[in-house]
Parts: sequence; structure tokens; C-alpha cells
Amino acid sequence: MRTERRVSILEAALHVFAEEGYHSASISKLSKYAKISKGLLYNYFESKEELLKILLVPKRYFAKLKNKSGDQQLLKKRGDTEKPYE
Repeated sequence: MRTERRVSILEAALHVFAEEGYHSASISKLSKYAKISKGLLYNYFESKEELLKILLVPKRYFAKLKNKSGDQQLLKKRGDTEKPYE
């Protein structure tokens, strides 16, 4: 469940960033689109900047990020077939 929620938040962030732009995308907008509270969003991610970094960082750097399983699941959904932690 935690991994699925993390992926859901990342997908919501991707959508909101694409529609609103990074600077206009508030934590309130991100949490509203993800259908969670702002507090719950902060249980999964430290900041809006962390969300952006996870979405934009090349996959070879994913090994440095926390909660790797959620990030791997997102890569699979995006169609990446390479191992993201190599």
C-alpha cells in the first residue's frame, strides 16, 4: 500500500507540474490532485522539490533516493525496462 501511494503521489505531481508549472504547483494543489491531505504528502516526501527531483533525475541516480521500491514501480509504469539501480 505504501509503495502504491508513493507512486500515486508521484503521478499526481507529474500531472500538476505539467499543467501548472513547478512554481505554480503548490503542496495544496499536489495533495488535492492526489486526493490526500498535505500532512500525508509530507509523510512520503520532504518537499515539492524532492518530488521534482525524483521525477527528473536520471534513473542511474535513483539508488541514492529513499524508498526505492516505489520509484522502481513508477519506472515500470513509465515503461523503463532497464534496472533502475545500476
